[in-house]
Amino acid sequence: MGLRRELTSRLLANLTKREIEIVLLIREGLKSQDIAEKLFISCKTVSNHRLAIKEKLGFSDYESIKNYLITS
Repeated sequence: MGLRRELTSRLLANLTKREIEIVLLIREGLKSQDIAEKLFISCKTVSNHRLAIKEKLGFSDYESIKNYLITS
């Protein structure tokens, strides 16, 4: 397993099941509103999850998360 993949696996291990679902949808390029509709949750809940993901993975902004996920 490559170093980047191993690092990604370790980082994702700190996320909840729902946060991982949201990470995968972010990776597909979905916006918060689209994610909310797909998961049958409010946009505010998606925003809360995105904030938790950002903090747990140590990113300063959401674009960095998306860029990291796309290249992983």
